[in-house]
Amino acid sequence: MEFRWHDIDADPLAWDRLVSETRQSLFHLSRLLRVHAFGRTRRRGVILSYRGYPMAVVGGLVRRETNGDAFESLCFPSLMRGRDDLLEALIGWLRDQGISKVRFGSFSGGVEGYPLDCSSFAVSERLEFPWEISEGTEALRRKLRSNHKRKLNKLDRRKLTLKAVDRRQAWLLTCARAQWAQRKGQRLQVREFLHMYRYHRLLHKHLTTAGIGNLYGLYDEQERLLSLAYMLEYSDLSFYMIGASSPEGYRINASMKLFWDMARFYSEQGFRYLHLGGVPSAALAEQHDEHGVYRFKQGFGVTPAVRLTLSTHS
Repeated sequence: MEFRWHDIDADPLAWDRLVSETRQSLFHLSRLLRVHAFGRTRRRGVILSYRGYPMAVVGGLVRRETNGDAFESLCFPSLMRGRDDLLEALIGWLRDQGISKVRFGSFSGGVEGYPLDCSSFAVSERLEFPWEISEGTEALRRKLRSNHKRKLNKLDRRKLTLKAVDRRQAWLLTCARAQWAQRKGQRLQVREFLHMYRYHRLLHKHLTTAGIGNLYGLYDEQERLLSLAYMLEYSDLSFYMIGASSPEGYRINASMKLFWDMARFYSEQGFRYLHLGGVPSAALAEQHDEHGVYRFKQGFGVTPAVRLTLSTHS
């Protein structure tokens, strides 16, 4: 296997063509990397070739740190047949290139399946919830956990409507997330609120306008916004990125209805998956802060997939 750099900042279109041609995850796309590139971070990708033919790519962010350059990707290519040495070879090549610290993330796929030497790497485990929705509404409803089924039956009797949010996306999403934080006892400072708003503006500028991301909301019959979800859309995958509910939306479990209606919508549009995002594996424990999120996502009848994030020691 051969490795070579691609300067994504200099030629993002050529990079995105490679991502598409090698059938890689949307988290390698130049625009997804752009919304995670803060400060003086540079977007650089690695092309993995065999006999000159690109087999896979790894989109990454390079930033200067005290002990040298660090390379971070949002995800990692799935294990290629006969290439279980790929991970170790790539890390060795990056070090030869002057990269002192490496982190391979696990959004939609990490280093699971590769041989790991835990004495050399730090590995953390996440659970993700890829919901296959191509079977149709009736099959999806049969797989719901009983509690979700009961609550959805109740919500179906309300006049609630799923809509794409076309205006004031950043503002509405920021306000909803600020309300959500307040409900959890986290009062945002003005600086934190503005930082969140600027990030949501980046999502709109680089993802929504490019057709990669869309914001959806659930409204009641008085046109009050109850719940929001910012979704990434690429190939046959829709991926939940961030969202929140209003106090009234939280009270009536509006997010459950929001995801259910989106599942039906995406299924009709020909998508195969609605990815519900993930939680740390520690959320399996009842005392964990995200245990409720874990139970909520599992309630749709989705079997969680184990994802592994790898970090090298400096």
